[in-house]
Amino acid sequence: MKLEGAQTDADNIGSSVKDHVVEENVRPLTAGDIAMAKLIFRDSVDYSKVKVHSHS
Repeated sequence: MKLEGAQTDADNIGSSVKDHVVEENVRPLTAGDIAMAKLIFRDSVDYSKVKVHSHS
């Protein structure tokens, strides 16, 4: 998903913020989604903030 206006620079790495309106076809991660993601990302992600977007 492309976010217009989202950018960072050498002075503020990781601190850029872009508000985004969430579409209607959105769901939170399932327990299975989280289990698979944790194999790669472990506890570096706040999974309660991650949403799955469907463009159907």
